[in-house]
Amino acid sequence: MAKVQLLFKGIYEGMGRFGKIISSIVNIFLLFIVFIFGIGLVSIISKIFRKKFLAMNFDKNFNSYWQESIIGKRKKEDYYKPF
Repeated sequence: MAKVQLLFKGIYEGMGRFGKIISSIVNIFLLFIVFIFGIGLVSIISKIFRKKFLAMNFDKNFNSYWQESIIGKRKKEDYYKPF
């Protein structure tokens, strides 16, 4: 009886290790696919259309790169349904 319990304990631990290895492989594969199709395609499309998401140019003539916010300059009703 003890040998059978030891056998099942070994199978249980082995399956646990196998599950962790498989989950690591699947997670890496899924994250790779998301990166390629999500970030990669957006990058390629933005380069084709020459879209820049960040202003990376430095201009010595600017005093500040601060952009004014429109908060407080809207009517109160505009905040109830922003979309």
